[in-house]
Amino acid sequence: MINDKLTILANQFRNHINSPEKLSLDDMAFLLATHDLSLRKQVNLLSNTDPLPSDLSVKYTVSQHWYMGSSGQGVGSIFELTDNSLRATHGFRITDNNGGNRDFVQSPIFYENGKYTFSILARLPEGQKSPVTAQIRIFSSVNSFTNSIFGQRESVTSHNWQEITGIIDASQIAGKLGGDFQFGISGEGSIEFAQPMLNFGTEKAEWASNPLDDVMGGVAPLDLFNPDLTTWIHPNIEIFSENGYQVATLPPDGSQLWTTISWEQDKTYRWTFEAKAESSGDGIHTEMWGGAGYTNYALTTDWKEYSLSGIPNPAYNNFYFWNYSNHGNVYLRNIRIYEA
Repeated sequence: MINDKLTILANQFRNHINSPEKLSLDDMAFLLATHDLSLRKQVNLLSNTDPLPSDLSVKYTVSQHWYMGSSGQGVGSIFELTDNSLRATHGFRITDNNGGNRDFVQSPIFYENGKYTFSILARLPEGQKSPVTAQIRIFSSVNSFTNSIFGQRESVTSHNWQEITGIIDASQIAGKLGGDFQFGISGEGSIEFAQPMLNFGTEKAEWASNPLDDVMGGVAPLDLFNPDLTTWIHPNIEIFSENGYQVATLPPDGSQLWTTISWEQDKTYRWTFEAKAESSGDGIHTEMWGGAGYTNYALTTDWKEYSLSGIPNPAYNNFYFWNYSNHGNVYLRNIRIYEA
């Protein structure tokens, strides 16, 4: 179900960008979904989902996989981590680089022109006795050989993990949807890395394996993540676009905006949405039909986020919103549903 929703969002977003071939479906859906600044600061923009690619010689044009880049001759590989103190299950290794630079490369989306924080663990692999130089770099994805945006190098001296962190000013990517994020080795030797992380803002977030992990306190979205409301049942309900959102106009006649969801039995779900009313005090009703979470909210005339949870009745799979007042319209946007 989630892949269907992501595809819908991705196809919507394709109509509004100049270079759709640069973005994967998940990336485009994620870009639409993370309007909330607090969420952006928690999300890893780098994808490290297992299984990682076995052929690192393939250069991907979307940001879902790593590949090997730069002019050095070191051999890149993915290996299984046995360190239980790490959240990651796999690490990144470059062996026998003979000089120059050798890097793992991925092309994340810099969806805000601003500052980002990166962090990564590095160490000397077994058999590497002398220090080596680790590097983290970002290039413009338009011309990666001449338009360097960021570079940081640090000496790695131990067989224990050491953390390398830094803040990147990505304002130079203005007008572009991506840049190449690289980590690797400069000069001769071998090196290992784990848990590459890139998040929006100037504070380091906890590592997550991919862009859809650890959203909303560690819970990935279940079915709905700022969904396409035009695919819902919406008789007598106008849906329009405003400030990057789809907004549903719920009239004061009880018209229902609803969809069907494949709930799982005995699970608690949490959903959030933003709403406002033409007249303060008018309200919105939401519920899982036949289940817990039957709630009325009195609204103000400003957008405000509301949150609730409930356990659905597995005999029914309908999910509703409607205006329960008798005065003016109420407005709804930015719906998300999660396993609680």
